Amino acid sequence: MYKAGHGVRRWSSRLAVVALALLTLWVTGCTAYVLDVDFAQERLDAATPPLNGSYTVIQSFVCQRPNLCEIELLPAVYQTPGQGTLTLLLRSPAQNYNELARQSIDVAHIRHNVPLRFTFPPQSDSPGKAYDLVVEGTPGVRVGFWYNSVDAYGNGKLALNGGNIGDLRFTTRCRYDLPVM
Repeated sequence: MYKAGHGVRRWSSRLAVVALALLTLWVTGCTAYVLDVDFAQERLDAATPPLNGSYTVIQSFVCQRPNLCEIELLPAVYQTPGQGTLTLLLRSPAQNYNELARQSIDVAHIRHNVPLRFTFPPQSDSPGKAYDLVVEGTPGVRVGFWYNSVDAYGNGKLALNGGNIGDLRFTTRCRYDLPVM
């Protein structure tokens, strides 16, 4: 038997649950956001040597959108990752190569062909801005990164110890908070 108002009560109780969930997220500081791909250079045909302190990788690129916040690379592990630390730096040639972000990663956590994400606070002024991604390792590291040996990305280049060798396999992402969208 149909009860008058039953559908309204069910709808209002669902709305109350959703409102409570959103309030909980807001109070705890959790925010919803979307990561959107800015650029993806997915071609690869070679791997850099292990970044064991003897080599430094620098990939230059130009961001197209605001709020650059992540760069994804594809590691190439030589037998085992070894021991040591990889350091990823984001810097801006327009700001005298000032360091904008840094992340250090214990290579024991890196797996062959499992994307590695370098995350940092959103760069609100990123549209049209040139950046350098610098990757360095300590002695004992046996991790390199996949790249394309030809110039696959026209707005930047990959330098290995100062020589241009192509472009890393990399993806840049920008962050958009849902209330802004």
